[in-house]
Amino acid sequence: CSGETADEYCFTTRELWTVVFPSESEKIISTLTRKPNEVVHTQAKVNTDQDLLYKYVSRNLLFVATVSPKGAGEIGSVTTEESSLVVYLIDTITGRILHRLSHQGCQGPVHAVFSENWVVYHYFNLRAHKYEVTVVEIYDQSRAENKNVWKLILGKHNLTAPITSYSRPEVFTKSQSYFFAQSVKTIAVTSTAKGITSKQLLIGTIGDQILALDKRFV
Repeated sequence: CSGETADEYCFTTRELWTVVFPSESEKIISTLTRKPNEVVHTQAKVNTDQDLLYKYVSRNLLFVATVSPKGAGEIGSVTTEESSLVVYLIDTITGRILHRLSHQGCQGPVHAVFSENWVVYHYFNLRAHKYEVTVVEIYDQSRAENKNVWKLILGKHNLTAPITSYSRPEVFTKSQSYFFAQSVKTIAVTSTAKGITSKQLLIGTIGDQILALDKRFV
């Protein structure tokens, strides 16, 4: 818009929320979102103990990884006490931090992939002198009481439940870390038209090789 003239194509902006990362302790080194056109075939996951977990699937989630300023250099350039890696899952509609995980004695570079309700990221553990891979899965606690598997199969669960991006559902996360023998250049994930086929992590190594790892193994 220019001057005092306004029309139907004139828009204004306003700040809705802010997340502060203290510059003296955290430096952003990686951000990531889900693919906007990703298809999620099933909204739930059945554990080995027959417990039904509902995935928290949202296109509004943002993954952010930060390191201490001294840890932003080359691997091994700092001590374990001087370096830490912190990851966040942030709702970009409300600004709510849904999950925060700290890795003491670790540093980047961080390579990550975000799909459905999970994030997998790769980094270096200074204490163990090894690379690590961590997976974080986020679930919808507000639907935890809905355990009727047949309704889930028939698509009749929670048909009347209102959905809005501004709601603040209760969520919980599960995470697990693994040692990884390879240095990584990039990480991606397979996708299909209907989202039925099991996901495969595609890991590009420093040796210009591509490893395929079934997501069910991590």
